[in-house]
Order: sequence, then structure tokens, then C-alpha cells
Amino acid sequence: MARKVLYQPAKVKEVGQATLPANGHSDRFSNGTLSRVVYLCLDIGTRRTGVAISDPIGMLARPLGRLPGGEGAEALADRLRNLIEEHQVEAIVVGLPRRLSGEHGPEAEHVTSLAAGLHKRLAVPVQLWDERLTTVEARRLMIEAGVRRKRRKAVIDEIAATVILQSYLDSLPSGSAADPAR
Repeated sequence: MARKVLYQPAKVKEVGQATLPANGHSDRFSNGTLSRVVYLCLDIGTRRTGVAISDPIGMLARPLGRLPGGEGAEALADRLRNLIEEHQVEAIVVGLPRRLSGEHGPEAEHVTSLAAGLHKRLAVPVQLWDERLTTVEARRLMIEAGVRRKRRKAVIDEIAATVILQSYLDSLPSGSAADPAR
């Protein structure tokens, strides 16, 4: 199932060698060299917010940890500023929990509002990304890897954020960070 960007701030952000257009996608290829584009991803929940980060060229996602859930945009933005500075993040992807039918429920409305609040408070682009079935996929991956139930419960949010971010990275044009058409 193809996923698409659901929220695109109307802003262009200069980042080192690369320029992120309003859609947040970067060429990652500038003057014959790979540009450094780091993405941060949030899987926002009521109890916990899973956090994942991309590698320096924006090809691979990995878990970074989790933050307390249920916070407003102001408190979450304060926590994210440290991560953005520490990891030199250029864009944030936020998982949008749409229903299987594609409709927005109360959770999606909350996340949309929170993402808009983050966009106003942070100096990096913020995008929503369809996260349907990512927690199911994260759980399946951990079961296949032989992760025990107690450990799965402890890391499910950050693994789901990793699945969301990898889905986003895989959707970038041409499928390869080294491809200049990207």
C-alpha cells in the first residue's frame, strides 16, 4: 500500500549542503556527494511517544528511544529541541494514526493538532505520515526476531517509530540515496 505525505508545512529550510523543499524530501545528492539529511520520527501515543532517527544520509531508520506521552506541543517541542541539536536533525516525521478506512478518528485529530503545534515551535519541517498497521508490523518483526513478550512491550513504541520512518525513507523518489534523480 502506497503511503503519502498528509501534512506539508509551507516552508523551505536551508540545511548545510541540501535544501529541504516544502514537502521535506531532499535530493541527498549535491555536487556529486551525498548530503547529510537526518530525519527524526515520532510515534505519538497517550502513554509513550516512540522516537526513531535516520542515518546521516537518510537511508536507514533505527530506534532512538521513547518520551513520555500525553504531553502538549510545548512540552514535546522542549524535549525535541535537545534531540534536534544533538543529532543535527533537519526534518521530523510524525506518524498519523488513520483508521483502516483512511478516515481520521480522534487520535488522528490529536496528532494533527500536535504536529501543527510542533511546526510552529521548532526550526525544522514537520510532516505527518500514514502509520496504519505499523505497530502490528513492529510486533511481527520482534516476534520473528525472538524478542520476549516483556521486552517487546518495553520497546514497541520506538520500533513502531522505526517502521514509520523506514516507510517514509523508502517512499522518497527513486528508492536510493545515491541516485541523483532523488
